[in-house]
Amino acid sequence: MGLNLHGHPLAGIFWETFCQEKLFNAGFEKIQGCECLYAHYEKQLFLSVHVDDFKMSGKKENFSPMWAELGKELDLEPPVPMSCNVYLGCQQLDFEPSWEVIDE
Repeated sequence: MGLNLHGHPLAGIFWETFCQEKLFNAGFEKIQGCECLYAHYEKQLFLSVHVDDFKMSGKKENFSPMWAELGKELDLEPPVPMSCNVYLGCQQLDFEPSWEVIDE
């Protein structure tokens, strides 16, 4: 039987405590001064965790093994690219800047 904490005043801290323990077990360290950012220095990865949104950046060849490692202890959906997806309620799009040089 599962428990639903949605709407509970302490739901966020309960989830963060549960999740953070799993991240520490996988070798991540909390980055001081960044509320939801973790680093795995050996694997050269950064992980942003906001409630149930996980975004990883860093050394590409370490992504799949780390997602598999995290999936052993956390029920995660399959990873998707940031491009053309929603993160923190915002649509993520690829953008090619067009630089215009202005001569003075």
